[in-house]
Amino acid sequence: MSERFTAPQDDALYLQMCAEIEEKLRRAAPLYTRRYPHVSTLPAEGLRYTPEENNLWTSSFLPGMMCLAAKRTGDAAFLQYKDDYLASFKARLDNRVGISHDLGFLYTLSAVALYKLTGDEEARALALRAADMLCERYNEKGRYIQAWGEFNVGTPYVKIIVDTMLNLPLLFWAGETTGNARYADIATAHAHTCADYLVREDYSSFHTYLMDPATGKAVEGRTHQASTITQLGRAGRHGS
Repeated sequence: MSERFTAPQDDALYLQMCAEIEEKLRRAAPLYTRRYPHVSTLPAEGLRYTPEENNLWTSSFLPGMMCLAAKRTGDAAFLQYKDDYLASFKARLDNRVGISHDLGFLYTLSAVALYKLTGDEEARALALRAADMLCERYNEKGRYIQAWGEFNVGTPYVKIIVDTMLNLPLLFWAGETTGNARYADIATAHAHTCADYLVREDYSSFHTYLMDPATGKAVEGRTHQASTITQLGRAGRHGS
């Protein structure tokens, strides 16, 4: 808890916003211990968050904000429910709930952050378990981490998505803390595959790319969270 963020002391607005956010987190802390906020209700319903089961990709966001607040302020009260967080995220791995490329989001913001702040070895072990599960989604032939679904099972193809890039820090951290280069090798290989296939010639990007799990070869670029499907006439910038 000795390391703290430093903020420009003349930036009054920044400090005011931090104080307001931290006050909201103090009030929210007892409401979200093993269940977490996802999205708010509609404006007509008061823009309220409700506790959700730990099965969504956003579950770690509130524990992550608690860690940031604890680091910025040095106030351990923000971590008073850390054992609940760890128990909740351990149960998620034990039961393999919502296992996908988002293991990085989930365990970097919770277990890794808690380990860095407190030195809790349980948090470190939990984060490494998550990193191992993320590695299980790595296709050696295609050099990519599969996004959704059961590994190597598609209809008939599986997908890589640009979102996975934000999950790679979990693997780089795992490599640093264990000295095992395989974690970083997988993360780096996936990043290069994303650059090859998700980034177009004009540097715009596809959201997803279909991959053949049997051969590892790229099939075509698509979009998942939008109204249209775009396809590339050839498989990636460098072909396949």
